[in-house]
Amino acid sequence: MRYTTRLLALTLLLSVTGITAAQAELAVIAHPGTAAAGVAPDELARIYLGKTGTLGGERVTPVDQAEGTPARMKFYHQVVGMDARELKSYWSKLMFTGKGKPPQSLANGRAVREWVAAHPGSLGYVEGSHVDGSIKVLLILP
Repeated sequence: MRYTTRLLALTLLLSVTGITAAQAELAVIAHPGTAAAGVAPDELARIYLGKTGTLGGERVTPVDQAEGTPARMKFYHQVVGMDARELKSYWSKLMFTGKGKPPQSLANGRAVREWVAAHPGSLGYVEGSHVDGSIKVLLILP
């Protein structure tokens, strides 16, 4: 009963604010030709922090959404455990020492979806509302 009450309250809150469940979720997406069927959050963190460039033995290239977008803030908070300031500091150190550079940033979820769909080996994250048949979903983040 408590679960039903909480679910009803959440549904009501989302409908009042105009946010759908699909918009509240983030989908980690890949080019449809990617062999991987899924990705673990810790593996995803290593990819987005430049510690590895492979997923299931296949070379991948991650792309980001623009700094300050809600999706980017949510993604890095949930997957990497860093806020924007910590992330900027992390990449500044790596770039200064020549040990890496951050993923390319694109304007928004639509741009990320279009990029990933058009570039084999690419990986990104989008709001649930941007998911369609042109990309492969590897992970859903609540």
